[in-house]
Amino acid sequence: MKTFLTDEELVELTGARRKSNQIRWLTQHRYPHETNANGAPKVLRCYLERRLADIEPDHWRAGADAWFIAAANPATVLALLDDIDRTKGSVAIAGAALSAAERELDRLRTIEAAARNLAKVKGRHNSEIAMDRLLEALK
Repeated sequence: MKTFLTDEELVELTGARRKSNQIRWLTQHRYPHETNANGAPKVLRCYLERRLADIEPDHWRAGADAWFIAAANPATVLALLDDIDRTKGSVAIAGAALSAAERELDRLRTIEAAARNLAKVKGRHNSEIAMDRLLEALK
């Protein structure tokens, strides 16, 4: 019996054929694995068998926890916080632009309504009033 799962067994376990998707699945499901020179994930057969039998050694679980803790080093956390701040800034800018666009749309609707009224009016007095409203809306 082989030490590592075969390529087909990895596909069966992860449900993915692409190496990157297999690695993502293994990481999300906390399967300890290594990658070979070709970037293919390698999983120990004995780990899978013990895990499926619900016999997970504490040191393997601790190793997975250590990997997640190591990934959350100060530089990574600060970079993530910077990304959050940049995203918040972008959202604020987009919100301000949306508000300005809504105000402009309201102004254009007022102009459109005044122009429609001007087209409907009869008589000089009514057309002067409609024209004044249109000019006021254009300001």
